[in-house]
Amino acid sequence: MSTHQLYEDEGHNIYTADEDRSLSVAIVEAVAEYESINVMERKFKLYDNINPSALNTLFQFNQEGTITVSFAVSDSQVFLRDIGNGVEIWVSNFPYG
Repeated sequence: MSTHQLYEDEGHNIYTADEDRSLSVAIVEAVAEYESINVMERKFKLYDNINPSALNTLFQFNQEGTITVSFAVSDSQVFLRDIGNGVEIWVSNFPYG
């Protein structure tokens, strides 16, 4: 299975540190876009699922090696991968359910 086939139904974003938003805000926006939800209406809070400050710190100070993180949020699975000059954000359906 090619990467394109694997991810064709998933949301994909690249976050870079020079943006005017934090990684945690980029994650919330990616999930909201993928699930077609208004985060204000659903009172969606990332910190109900994972510590946003820890994510921001983990990826901000990683200078060596590759970090990958996966967690469930709302009705989706979020995958984060350090790509050196930014963080790749993938949002997909839960694998189970």
